[in-house]
Amino acid sequence: MKLIKLSIFLTLIIFLNGCGVNPIEKSISEAISRDILFEFEDVVGDGYGPGYYSYPRIYDSSRRNIFDLIKFTVEDAGDYIFMKFKFAEEIIRNTEFFGRWDQFIIDVYIDKDQQPYSGESKTLLGRDCSINPHNAWESVVMVNPLHPEWVKNYLEYEINDIRTKLLYKSGNIIIPDFYIVSYDTITAKIPKYLLGEPREWWGYQVLVMGFDENERNIENIFVRKVKATSSTNNFGGGSAYYGNSNILDILDNGNDINQKNILSDYSINPVKERAKFPVLPLVYNKKIVGKEKIDVGFSRQAERIVKREEKKSSGNVKEDNEDFKKDEKNIHIKNMKKILDAAVKYRKDNPEDINITIFDLMLSGYIDESVKAPGNNIYKVQDEKGGKIKIECNNINGEIILYIEEE
Repeated sequence: MKLIKLSIFLTLIIFLNGCGVNPIEKSISEAISRDILFEFEDVVGDGYGPGYYSYPRIYDSSRRNIFDLIKFTVEDAGDYIFMKFKFAEEIIRNTEFFGRWDQFIIDVYIDKDQQPYSGESKTLLGRDCSINPHNAWESVVMVNPLHPEWVKNYLEYEINDIRTKLLYKSGNIIIPDFYIVSYDTITAKIPKYLLGEPREWWGYQVLVMGFDENERNIENIFVRKVKATSSTNNFGGGSAYYGNSNILDILDNGNDINQKNILSDYSINPVKERAKFPVLPLVYNKKIVGKEKIDVGFSRQAERIVKREEKKSSGNVKEDNEDFKKDEKNIHIKNMKKILDAAVKYRKDNPEDINITIFDLMLSGYIDESVKAPGNNIYKVQDEKGGKIKIECNNINGEIILYIEEE
């Protein structure tokens, strides 16, 4: 009798695994009580970018919807956030990637304050699109099948792009530590100390792209390209020049946010700086009205990095030095004037950039890393199109404690 029961049990395990379901992962994913913070039902059958992208030949021709995201959910689980990505077809495992998937990489861009031009509008390398500056993002979660510690090490030490390295070190790029793959759904587990406490007004946009671990250069991290024609390894339907994005699916309600219209709104050019790339909106459950106080959920990772960098740059200045405390406001004003002068010059030299950030000024050599905010404070450039440039000093809670603006 025991042998019969064991045989039935093993047969059930084999059957479930054959269907792409790992019983252990499935039980873990269902056993945790979670509150839904954000849920979005995406348009079905649109995993082809603007509608005319073709898949590489490495994918089975019978599997025509493997890049089609049909549902995105954000759940609160105490000290963690769970992001769930449900696709139209079963997710194929690859044993070389720890039993995870190998076909796509996913970015989740998050606007935490709903303040126009507050945050980043440029996406990560290789996406070849941008976020609408009115929906500028503070955090991006990168979901990919590579080992999390390897990805973190690459972003912190090995990547050649300074902007990406600074974004990661500042806590803006988040790599989940744990994934659950269950048939057609990936669940990413993210500690709140990395992402911050989620708020009902946060906005989201999800980018689904092809994954290629060999794409690691100054213009691309892990994204399989969309070229003019498809081949064994790349997608087709794009261009030999710059302009089209490498995005296969985004959050799309089929009405005011129409994926086909958004991703087909580009102009190609052999010079990247002259090409027009698609601009993506974010999706919100709740819009902020009036003068509500905005809590951006400053992450503890970013706080630790700020403290570490401040300690490294402080030299012999002690925290209990009364003269330093008394002169802190003067230090802020001096630094912010330097940033303002640099931002004004940068805008004059680069009129096409409508969202100036501290990273832009650093990368272009207009300021250096010596312009740091004393204490647990951060400088921000507010550059609304057609308006005056304003430099803010925000405390660790995201509140403005001091600002200066262009005359």
